[in-house]
Amino acid sequence: MKTITILIVDDHHLIRESWTEVLGTDENFIITGNADNGESAVLMAGRLRPDIILLDINLGDTTGFAVLPLLHAASPGSGIIAFSMHNIAGYARRMMKDGARGYVTKSSPPAELREAILRVHAGEQYLCQEMRLFRYTS
Repeated sequence: MKTITILIVDDHHLIRESWTEVLGTDENFIITGNADNGESAVLMAGRLRPDIILLDINLGDTTGFAVLPLLHAASPGSGIIAFSMHNIAGYARRMMKDGARGYVTKSSPPAELREAILRVHAGEQYLCQEMRLFRYTS
């Protein structure tokens, strides 16, 4: 299997470090960068061209909604997975409609994030179990 490169975009240092630690234990993944705001995320995406971008919806200087089209323009081949503390159906629908390939809540277990990454990298869409069962179709 080809190693999957990942850019993590979240305004909280602890979240970026935690996901780097969790995903870094998987030999299939390489964390190529971490960004804490929208501007640096777009610059890093354009320079690194990661396979996957994990994009938080709430960023300190902007929102994932606003950054999503900029990331697509900077790195069109990257699969974007929105991740958020919010399990709001409208957020998931909007991110997916605007081009995210996946949506995972921050309460999802690490195994589910791994699954989302693998499925999006394979060209599929992924919606976390929490959203599939309770919220997305509401």
